[in-house]
Amino acid sequence: MAALAQRPLGKLQPEVLVEGPKMISEALLSGWIPTKLVLDSKHMEGPEGDQPALFQSLKPFLDCIGWASTTEMGRISRLNSPPAVLGFFRQPPVKERNNNLPPWWLVLDRIQDPGNLGTLLRNADWFGFCGLICSPDTVDCYNSKVMQASMGSVFRITVHYTPLNQENLSRITGFSEQIFGPPLSGNHELGASTGPWVVGADTRGVSMDNVAFPKEGGLLLVGNESKGLSDQAKALCRYFWAIPSYGNAESLNAAVAAGVCCYGIRLRTEPA
Repeated sequence: MAALAQRPLGKLQPEVLVEGPKMISEALLSGWIPTKLVLDSKHMEGPEGDQPALFQSLKPFLDCIGWASTTEMGRISRLNSPPAVLGFFRQPPVKERNNNLPPWWLVLDRIQDPGNLGTLLRNADWFGFCGLICSPDTVDCYNSKVMQASMGSVFRITVHYTPLNQENLSRITGFSEQIFGPPLSGNHELGASTGPWVVGADTRGVSMDNVAFPKEGGLLLVGNESKGLSDQAKALCRYFWAIPSYGNAESLNAAVAAGVCCYGIRLRTEPA
């Protein structure tokens, strides 16, 4: 189990390690099925232990429950402190999101920080985005730090890893390849055409103030924390959008910027 916890196959690893009572509960509520559950015998001594509610939720899976000491849990766990319970879950089939909102996707180009990716998952979940499409060199969404930072959103949001090109993005989203770049020249104001739109978050873009987004949805591209969008990703964008600055900071954190953009999209979307 300790070997599986290391995710030796990286993003191709079918089993996902989930740690801690909250994350286990979130996974179960989201329909994930455990293949193996390990409980700390010190903290989970049946229904009368420290986690009675969680123990009740695990009853349907008694055949895959095992017990371990705190020391043994520490050998398996990727966290600084061994959790009371951990489990291995197999990734479920991709679920289509149906929330009657214009279909927007977050496209991530080379995001490296696990905390940022976890927050981006929460952004997508909070603002009702269809899912994440990540470049292959974006950090693994089932990295333990990413999962903890997502606060359970990782179980509800579809994540695709694929080279970022028109063919792949069109296949995943169902949008026509005709919506992609090249970027429109000049300081082109957003709102001059119907959607779906492909918008890149870039400090040199058009101010997001007073933009009306189309009901057809689109893709929001967010780049690497320090380098921004790659030339390849920029070539996919038809528009670029900037968040106005009112102070002196050099830049915004990638996940913070994406959250502001996601809110702007939902706030300024044309009515159906």
